[in-house]
Formats: sequence, C-alpha cells, structure tokens
Amino acid sequence: MQPLRTVFALCAVVGFLASARAQGHTDFSGSWVIDVDKTAVAAGRAPGTGRAGAAGAIAIAQDASTLTITYTNGTKSVYRLDGKEVTHKATTSASAQGLNPRMNLPNPGTDEIYKSHWQNSKLVTTMSGHGANGPTMATEVRWLEGGWMVVQTTREAQAGNTVQTSYWKKSKSSE
Repeated sequence: MQPLRTVFALCAVVGFLASARAQGHTDFSGSWVIDVDKTAVAAGRAPGTGRAGAAGAIAIAQDASTLTITYTNGTKSVYRLDGKEVTHKATTSASAQGLNPRMNLPNPGTDEIYKSHWQNSKLVTTMSGHGANGPTMATEVRWLEGGWMVVQTTREAQAGNTVQTSYWKKSKSSE
C-alpha cells in the first residue's frame, strides 16, 4: 500500500508543478503599436488628439528571465524578470520628448535603475534615477487587457505625481 501512496503523491506533485508552469507569467512578446485614440481618451482628451511620438511602435522579446523592448530608433530597455536590478542610461529629457517637464524624468546620460517583479499577471517595475530636481522615482505596471497591452506609469514629483496610461495593440505583422 505504501508504494501506491508514493506514486499518487508523486503524480499529485507533478500535476501541480505542470499546472503552475502552464499558467506561467504574461507573455508580452510581439510587435506593438500605440492606440493613439484609446490612449488620448485615457488621458482625458478627445479621440484624434493623441500623439504617437517616438514610442509609436515597439518590439518586445521575452524569455524566462528578461523582457527586452526595442524602440523604432533602435534603443532598447531590458527588464530582468527575477527581481534583479538593471541599469539604463537615460537618453532624453521630457522636453525633448515633448512631454510635460513636471514628469521629473532622469537627466539625459544619468543612470536609471529598473527593478521588476510579477504581481499576479502584471509586471511591476520601479525606476529610480536623478533628475534636474533631485531623485526621480517611477512605477510602471504592464498587463494585458482584452486585445491591448496596457502600460500605466506613475512618476513621483514634488509638484505632485503624474500618471500616464497607454494602450498598445499587436501589429498585424506579429499576429
């Protein structure tokens, strides 16, 4: 009777591990384009008043340990999915990107530290750096919602936090 219990226990463990592995984490891989109108509405603007900007299209590659975003200008952002820090060089200021300077972005050429973790099906990344007005801190939350990848970034600033939500659709070439 003991060997039979052992077999059942092993089967239960293997079944549990297979189920947990099958659920895995959200996979953001693919080519994405910003949904300018949905993003504008999320910001409280009328459809047709949004701007795609430099981040109009991105490609995401993801494996078990990293998520890499490649932008149209060739720059890349790497996120470690195991909670370890990654250092990125900040490239451009808010004003150079046509963004509100109140967003307290890191100064160009300075280091920005990314640290990511999973919160259920959402990837949560904290980003810290040094801006014109001192330390910078942001939290980015990325998840899938229907046919969209939603990215909500909250930047902390002395003048008050700014929250930006953007909606991305898979491009036809990655479907």
